[in-house]
Amino acid sequence: MKAILTGLALTILAIPSACFAWRCREMPQLGAWHDDAIYWISARSLATGHGYTIAHLPTQPPQTKYPPLYPALMALLPDNLAAATLFQWTFAPLFLVLAWSWFRRCTFGPASSWGLTLLLAAAPMTTLFAVSLMTELPFTVALLGLILLMEDRDVSTGRAALAGALAVAAFLLRTNAIVLVFAVPALLAYRRRFRQALAFAAPLVAAIAGWQGWCAVHRFPARDDITAYYTSYTAFYLRTFSWTEFPHRVWTNADAIIESLAKLVLFYTSEGPWLRAVSWVITAAAVAGVVALFRRGIRYYPLFGALFAAVLLLWQYPPDQRFVYPLFPLYVAGLATRLTEVASLGVRSWKTATGANRIAAIPVLAAIAALVAGSLWSTTESTVVLLPDYFAGRRSELSRLTPVWRWIAAATPSDARFVSCDDTLLFLHTGRRSYSQPILPSVVYGSRPIPDYIAGLPALWRSLGVTHVLLTDYDFQRDLHAAGHDALARLLSDPRRFRLVYTDQAARVYTLPSENEPH
Repeated sequence: MKAILTGLALTILAIPSACFAWRCREMPQLGAWHDDAIYWISARSLATGHGYTIAHLPTQPPQTKYPPLYPALMALLPDNLAAATLFQWTFAPLFLVLAWSWFRRCTFGPASSWGLTLLLAAAPMTTLFAVSLMTELPFTVALLGLILLMEDRDVSTGRAALAGALAVAAFLLRTNAIVLVFAVPALLAYRRRFRQALAFAAPLVAAIAGWQGWCAVHRFPARDDITAYYTSYTAFYLRTFSWTEFPHRVWTNADAIIESLAKLVLFYTSEGPWLRAVSWVITAAAVAGVVALFRRGIRYYPLFGALFAAVLLLWQYPPDQRFVYPLFPLYVAGLATRLTEVASLGVRSWKTATGANRIAAIPVLAAIAALVAGSLWSTTESTVVLLPDYFAGRRSELSRLTPVWRWIAAATPSDARFVSCDDTLLFLHTGRRSYSQPILPSVVYGSRPIPDYIAGLPALWRSLGVTHVLLTDYDFQRDLHAAGHDALARLLSDPRRFRLVYTDQAARVYTLPSENEPH
């Protein structure tokens, strides 16, 4: 009965995200992450018998970038976004139940475990991932499940095999789960649990080999940056890698990881030197707490977190909150551990010390109180103001873009090839296949000027047979922002190279005259 009541109480914590899921069940934010719409399109391709393909691209290559489990699950759903929203939200209560169980396994008391779980439940990113077709929540559910199975020192071979099955699910959701094949067997081997290590690793290695084999058989020739970006992490990484840029990339990524982790707890959208400093301080505290947990015998999650972060350091883009979200429970556990230690020391100093030593406890305790208050304030503001405004803004964008989508569907040939920042939305609303502009790491990390990058796009478009370009007020919201939009608008305004065929308050459509057509 106690377990049932606990599960019910944890499910109640998911009510805020459930409210957003109900109010946004038509999913106005679909396409905001880009990957979410690709998952949806690939799922519909599977459901309609067209195979695991990237159907919105003109060449419709096989989907060899994203593992198939998440689209395969969505392919079983009815073809409507309300069902997809419900499916996605069901991972939220599972996440909270498993996170609470892991906090208790870390020897947090009941009050602390409930408080940390509430923090996870109320976090804006949890709400966003609970209502968006992204793999962060399902992946973290699988990750927490296998960690809970493995935390006992005397884990049986059967439990190790079951944990390995969850590791397979995690890998087939997100390829960076591959670090599990090193983290878990290494700890088991250190404890001389070789049979358990084999039971865990065997299904995961088989899944990795199977997916890589499928990708090798169905590999699509990646002769340009766009195709490489859509079809292969490895191909795009190798095409865009630079040793000269590498040290700057690692440092930028390290800074991004630190800030993104802090933003999960202290959510903010503004930027400022003091916010960055606060992020470094609280992340340093969280890391110290994770080390303390590791020394207490909580080993699997910390080791996974270290290897996971190492992969993100080498990543081709600065990791945002989405990339670090699987570390969220570990991060808050480490932060709570360290802050509890510091607060206990401060309270003891206040009670027992005299003079300056006693007074020194005041700013320490005040800083901890300010962090807790700031987290509560930012979470409340996000739930009451920022998230409703975000979803309302997405609805407004869709409304303003509806006229251009209708025109494209009615006035352009069915085999027209478009370029659009939101290529997936263009396909979903018009049926026209398109490419997005590939944002190269050299542009993101600042080694290549944005105007220079934009100026080179027409040659790439012509090599791909592009016939139309869609420019909207909402382009480059994910990357480059106003600088990218303005540079592209200047490029397309050249009447010698592009012909304006449609315009309204939110969008413009241009054609690329053929080489033999007078400009």
